[in-house]
Amino acid sequence: MIENSHQVGDEIRRVTCDIAYDGGDSLVMWLWIGNHIEDVFVCGVDSQRTVYNIKGKLKEWRVLEENFMYDLPGAGYAIKGWFPDAIPFNPQEGLPEEDVGLYANLKSKCAYLFARDLRDKKFSMSDRLRDKLLSGRNFTNMPLERILMDERKVIRFVGNSMKGKELIKKNEMKKVIGRSPDYIESLIMKKKFDFDEEDKWVKPIGLGLL
Repeated sequence: MIENSHQVGDEIRRVTCDIAYDGGDSLVMWLWIGNHIEDVFVCGVDSQRTVYNIKGKLKEWRVLEENFMYDLPGAGYAIKGWFPDAIPFNPQEGLPEEDVGLYANLKSKCAYLFARDLRDKKFSMSDRLRDKLLSGRNFTNMPLERILMDERKVIRFVGNSMKGKELIKKNEMKKVIGRSPDYIESLIMKKKFDFDEEDKWVKPIGLGLL
């Protein structure tokens, strides 16, 4: 993704976001244009200023609220009422019948297919973000490329899970890299947008009459 040529996709402007406040992990917002990451915003402030920051970035990035997706559990519940048209991402959300037994939950499905798309070079990222210096819990002024290279290590799955592909738990992820993987977790949400677009497709009927 970091070194890939520009991947256009559908060119719709979207945002995926992992919510966090001051004193904890970092809030991470990604601006997607189709399958291309154009920008990133990171902060750690109180809940009121977090809402102001999100509204400001959506306006600056020209992203409609219905194209804004945020991690619902925990801190995400506090902003739900401020963004009624946004899409909450519930990691434990139930799956359609055809996915039962393939994936343990929505987060596992997103992580597995996001990793597959990374391998197949379906995503890209703006060159100017590569060396952007960012800070968070247990790291200071680290280039974004280094952060992503570290956090990719948490996309691993439970061996022999009876539920299908099952992403390891958050506490195990923290043991792998020594912190919460806020950057990669907010990236894998992008796949839910893809699933939702696929669900909007309606199989045509009556073609045999043509």
